[in-house]
Amino acid sequence: MANNFDALHDYHVTSVMVDAVEKAVVVRAAYPDRRGPEFAEAVFHGVAAYRFDGDALGTILFEIVEVDPVELYLRYAGPMQTTIHQCGGHAPWAETEEMARQFIVERKLRGFIIQSSIGLTGAIWAADCRTRTLTKL
Repeated sequence: MANNFDALHDYHVTSVMVDAVEKAVVVRAAYPDRRGPEFAEAVFHGVAAYRFDGDALGTILFEIVEVDPVELYLRYAGPMQTTIHQCGGHAPWAETEEMARQFIVERKLRGFIIQSSIGLTGAIWAADCRTRTLTKL
């Protein structure tokens, strides 16, 4: 697997799978083509947290971008902290900026944004992300 996030541009998301045991998020997608669909997936490993907004049904990916993980946290800190206080969601490290910075640095987390032309958007804090093409889903 390689990091080629541009390869997923205009792909249609077919599934988003969260594996809590393996600490992974998998975004699978297909590109409609006259010759038949092409398939690909982005696999995030060592996931510490994620936040998705919008409807994943019919999502057309615009891009997956790697960004500074602390800046990404600051962008989503409010909703993440609200979730912690309301229902215990997200890990406790997200409760304060100081805790988040320390956790992110110690675990060498990377930040990723999923942007879509239509549908699902979100953020993922993970150790790694790889994309790959598939022969079928």
